[in-house]
Amino acid sequence: MKCNPIAAKNSYRPTVFQRISGLVKLDGIALTDKDKERVKNDHIVLTREIITDAIKGAANVSKPAVPTT
Repeated sequence: MKCNPIAAKNSYRPTVFQRISGLVKLDGIALTDKDKERVKNDHIVLTREIITDAIKGAANVSKPAVPTT
C-alpha cells in the first residue's frame, strides 16, 4: 500500500499493527520499536473521514496539468 494515500497518514502503520495482531512486517518493513510504542500509546482509530481526506488530498495532487494551446 505504499502508493495508497492512506499509507501517508501517521496513523496507518500503528492502526494496521493494532488491528492485525501477530503481523511482523508491513509494506516490506519490519515492525519497529517506534511502531510498538505508537500502538501501545496511540489509540488511533482509522475513520471514514481520515480515509476520505486522504483520497481527496491524493486526487488534488495527482491531477495532471492540462496543456493549453
